[in-house]
Amino acid sequence: MGDNDSMNERIEAVARITGHRFNDYRLLDQGLTHASVCSHLEDPQERLAGHNERLEFLGDAMLGAAVGYLLYEQFPEADEGFMSRCKGQLVSRKALAQAMRQHDLVRFAHLGNQIDQNIPQSVLANLAEGLLGAIYMDGGWTPLRHAVEALLSDQISAMSKNPPSDAKNTLQMWGLEHHRLLPSYNSVRSGGSDHEPCFTSTVTVGKFQATAEGTSRRKAEANAAAQLLNKLALQDQLDP
Repeated sequence: MGDNDSMNERIEAVARITGHRFNDYRLLDQGLTHASVCSHLEDPQERLAGHNERLEFLGDAMLGAAVGYLLYEQFPEADEGFMSRCKGQLVSRKALAQAMRQHDLVRFAHLGNQIDQNIPQSVLANLAEGLLGAIYMDGGWTPLRHAVEALLSDQISAMSKNPPSDAKNTLQMWGLEHHRLLPSYNSVRSGGSDHEPCFTSTVTVGKFQATAEGTSRRKAEANAAAQLLNKLALQDQLDP
């Protein structure tokens, strides 16, 4: 896709899908260039400048912020645990890969010859985050937020109809199914005042662990379970 016609097609297609029309086409090109394209280059700086890993890093961070904002707006009555469960699903590799396929953005990506037509979820998620990082660099926060909402609109809508289940129950079912273990919680009073106490809870299932705080033991445990579910989703250990 090196000629002007192909680049214009890419710019217009991305604009239709995400709502953002790139001013700097080089950012768009780099955001959709996987590191496998540059694996043959010997110069580390040349490799770094040729693929999207830096934009992927930025896109990952901005994706989390945008999803957090959208969930805060979409679910005004939701607590932290619910929003954490939703976020874990929306920023997972599975959700990002689904969005890339659903909007047919894969056809605009640069991939190395070693990647066959059955593109792994991790590569598709990488490309989605690279694209989002490029949008943020080209247009800033508002275009980035709109792009995230456009790419994940179906998943967000589905959550309104079928909200994620309680974090502790979900984690318990996962632990029993995959490890024949119940989650173990270690919860302690960690600070705060008599009126506003703070508790810290660490939940463990096998080799997996997460820690969170809450204003009661129950809330701390629920938040820790939600944090661990978030980690498991990001590591593809959990099907969102």
